[in-house]
This record gives sequence, C-alpha cells and structure tokens, in this order.
Amino acid sequence: MEIYKELETPASKEFVKLLNSQLSKNKIEEGKIVDGKIAKITDKFIFLFIEGLKSEPVLDIN
Repeated sequence: MEIYKELETPASKEFVKLLNSQLSKNKIEEGKIVDGKIAKITDKFIFLFIEGLKSEPVLDIN
C-alpha cells in the first residue's frame, strides 16, 4: 500500500475534483422521488435498479 505525503500535486487535485463531481450527481434524500426499474421479484423481496447507485435497493414485500 502506498502512502501519499504530497496531496497538493496536480494529479491529486484533479482526482479530488473528479471524485466530488461524481458524488454530487445523485443526491438522494428522504422523501425524494427517483426513477428506477424492478430488477427481480422473489417470494419475500423486490430488488430495484436505480441508475448511479452502487448496490440494489431491496424492498420487503411483507
């Protein structure tokens, strides 16, 4: 594992800029309506696909 001591390099600044731009794209908040698709339905759960999320939201059918 590398340890970076100099974080003010142009490459580091560019990485921070790109990371912040990606994190600010999908601001999901409680009560906000988002578009998604049903990916899978089982006896107990519904799995959703929502663009930009790293994992599938899961809804309990009960």
